[in-house]
Amino acid sequence: MKKLLKEFKRHLLDTVLDFLWAQWSALGVPGHARSEQTRIVDPEALILLTCSLGRNDARLFDEMLDWISLHERLVQIQRLKNMARDEEFAGLPVLRAVGAWMGHNKAGVKWRRLMELDAAPAEAEALFCSRDGKPLPVVKKPDPGFERHGFLRDKVSLRRHAQIFDPELPSNLLIRLRAFFGVNSRAEVMTYLLTHERAGAAEIAQATYYYKRTVYNALSEMRLSGLLQLWEWGTENLYSPKGDLWQGFKASEWITWAPLFRALEYIWKFAESMQGGDIDEQLAATDLNVLIRDISPLLQKANLLGHLQIPTPGADKGYIDRGIGALKGILDLLVEG
Repeated sequence: MKKLLKEFKRHLLDTVLDFLWAQWSALGVPGHARSEQTRIVDPEALILLTCSLGRNDARLFDEMLDWISLHERLVQIQRLKNMARDEEFAGLPVLRAVGAWMGHNKAGVKWRRLMELDAAPAEAEALFCSRDGKPLPVVKKPDPGFERHGFLRDKVSLRRHAQIFDPELPSNLLIRLRAFFGVNSRAEVMTYLLTHERAGAAEIAQATYYYKRTVYNALSEMRLSGLLQLWEWGTENLYSPKGDLWQGFKASEWITWAPLFRALEYIWKFAESMQGGDIDEQLAATDLNVLIRDISPLLQKANLLGHLQIPTPGADKGYIDRGIGALKGILDLLVEG
């Protein structure tokens, strides 16, 4: 069992880091083979996962900072805050440090709003660790911005290799529409409509982390353009793109990444807790059962619960094998498409 759990932890980390590299590469980060995926990349959700599991790859983390520095005007800070709070991401303290680092100059003043996030003050700890879990020491001088927030790392020195995102990639539809509409709810609303047959304000608001009233007002105004079709469904209005104008944008797939990413943080926490000395089989089975119970609502929120083959609860080794197999099924979602 100990070998099984150790191998799963390594598989989990490798899969998540490869996925993060692929997603950032699609947005313009160099250094990784760019995948021609069709699933929409969500910059805010990607930042949040990189602030937690991305700490296991210092180069990846700094490539994120490089990309943010280049594209900071296209990042929706309020949506980032909503997402971080709603899902209670584990990387909140790191996100605050990133906000403080970005807010050190006038151009990044909006990033200081991340300081409003509730996050427990962190005791001084290494920001990065190796893939085997060992903290990476500071070699030269600690970065003062990160140090003030309790994270020790060498002073940030960006390579400035990040490139402007490719607007022709299907996965970049959201950020492409932000560049066109502006950084507001309309980009998310239109992206969601282009990846679904039809949808209403409540559904779109839940999937995009905007308030329902914000989405409702955007849809009402956008309909005046004559480019949206209205469908009455009981007491709710549903909308869809009208005509052939948007046909070239309909090849992409929407996934509500944030709850899936939060589930990955739960899984990582479980995997870390199962390392070390002797592991009690019954306790491990109990913890695994609790984990599956905790991540099920998140997968349901992401409309991915059907991908989790929930095993019948038990305390035997067979249950642990089945449970780990179910978790691997979730990781398979990251390498699809």
